[in-house]
Formats: sequence, C-alpha cells, structure tokens
Amino acid sequence: MKKVLAIVIAAAALFALAITTSAAEIPSDYIAYFSFDDLDNGLKGGIAVASSSTGSNDDIVFDSEAHSGKALYFSGGAYFLNVTKEDGSPLLKDQNELTISFWSNTDGIGPNWSFYIAPNSDPQTYLSEKYLGCLENTSITIERYYLDSAASRTPSLSTPIDGNTWKMVTVTFTETSFTLYVNGEWQADYMLSSETLPEIFGENSIFQIGKANWTDTGEFFEGYIDEFYVYDYAMEEEQVLAFYAAQGGEVEEETTKSEDTKSEDTEAPDTTDTQGEETADDTGTSDTEEKKKGCRSVMTGAAAVIVTLTATFGVALVKKHD
Repeated sequence: MKKVLAIVIAAAALFALAITTSAAEIPSDYIAYFSFDDLDNGLKGGIAVASSSTGSNDDIVFDSEAHSGKALYFSGGAYFLNVTKEDGSPLLKDQNELTISFWSNTDGIGPNWSFYIAPNSDPQTYLSEKYLGCLENTSITIERYYLDSAASRTPSLSTPIDGNTWKMVTVTFTETSFTLYVNGEWQADYMLSSETLPEIFGENSIFQIGKANWTDTGEFFEGYIDEFYVYDYAMEEEQVLAFYAAQGGEVEEETTKSEDTKSEDTEAPDTTDTQGEETADDTGTSDTEEKKKGCRSVMTGAAAVIVTLTATFGVALVKKHD
C-alpha cells in the first residue's frame, strides 16, 4: 500500500509539472476589459465602456504596434479615455478592492499617466492629493493618496523600467495595502493605516486612461497601452503570475523529475500511520502548509516553488525566487 501511495504521489507531482503555461486562462469575471483592437468591441467589456475625451471615438488611434492585435496609441495630449459603467455612472463607487492590469510601452520620458482615478475632475493640489494613479517614465510609480497634510503622505511604489519595451503592469489594491507587479513579478507593496478606496473615490469618481489632472491642462500619456483589465478584487501573487502567463508572458517551468520515480519494485520506507496521514508529497510538506488564497503549493525547493492554481486559472507554474 505504501508503494502504491508513493507512486501515486510521484505521478501527481509529475502531472503537475507537465502542465504548461498555455493552459492558463484569463479570468472572465472582470468589471472592465478593453482590447483596444477596434471601435466596435475594443472599448467595452464587463460592465464598462471607454470613450474619447474629444467626444468622438473616431479620434482614437489604434496601432498595430501592440502586445496583442492592436493597441491604443496616445500622442501625449490629443485625447484620453474616460471609463464609466455602460449607463455613464462611476465604475468604481463603493469598491473596497481592485486589480488593474494592462500592457504598456513608452519611450521612458515622462510624465506618462497610464491611469488616474479621483473623486472628481478638479486639478490636484500638492499635499492635499486624493487619487490613485500610475505614472511611467524611467520607472513605474503607483500613487495612492488621500492627504490633508505632508504628515499624511503615503509612500509611493516604484520600480525602474526600460523604455520602448512592452511590459505588463499589474496593481492590486485592498483596504489595507497596495502592491505593484511587472511581468507577473512582485516589485513592491505597502501596508496602510487609512485611505480606504471608497474614501478616495467618493460618490462621483472619475477614471481616466492616459491623463492625470495635474495643472489646469493636465499631464498625459505618450506611447501605447493594450489589454486593459479591471477586477473588483485583489489578485494574489500566484494569480498575477498566471494572469501574465495566460497573456503570453514567459514563465519558467520546472523540468526536474521527482526522486520518487523509481521502479515499481522499490518499496517506500516505513513510516508511522500518523506520518502517512499528514504527508502531502514527497518533500514532507504538510497539508496545512504552503497555502495561499486561490492557490496551493505542490512542491518546494531552494530555487523555486511550483504553484498549482485553482480551476480559475488551471495551470501549474514555477516561480523563481531570489
């Protein structure tokens, strides 16, 4: 019986390793999705629509320089997009969590605001800022502010980037934290003591792609944005990695075989009944260990952890750690 158990466990581990990242699927429970492929379908998805600030979507430029299909091109001030529900009401009212993810490509010269969410369209006032925003130049910087003085300023999240390169930017927001990922990899996070999302959004929030309301004229985005998603929950780290893989991102996979793949004549070593009940795999990892929301560790190692995600993503990945 012990021999059979060892073989079953080894086979299960190998089966998980054999699953490729191509099996990952993009979660369909988004509240907004914009492919930016065309006017008919590329500006609506979920419960949201995007429209040009000029009043005519015919002014929007779709370019074949894209991560997938076509991408939205911003020239740095000609227009930006307003995002709302289909009936024109604010998309994010009363939301306590969010995931915003998109692909972008800029020349590294800023300021380039990929998204900006604020209580209203008024220009921001230094040290009284109230908004969420993503700024790109030589770095990606995520800002989450609800300020009434310098003492209340929240640190921003930032990581260097290369110009003229496509990358997937993902930001998750909870009531107490926000986290930045680039190409599926964690970059930075921060725990909050205040500044809930409903406070920032208010009753009539605006959601802009391609512009932030600094100064009377605003600060815009120059470059390309593609495959823009918004979810009303905060993805976990492994979910973000699977999301990146599902969109064609390169994720390393483990190829080393388990040591348990021995001949059928090899008996497993004797263990007590208690050990047999608690062991989850050949590493000795307990069923109660290595768990996260929406995922479960299959195997551990010094250089990598294989993460088997729920059916929402349907993929086993190996995420390299420093």
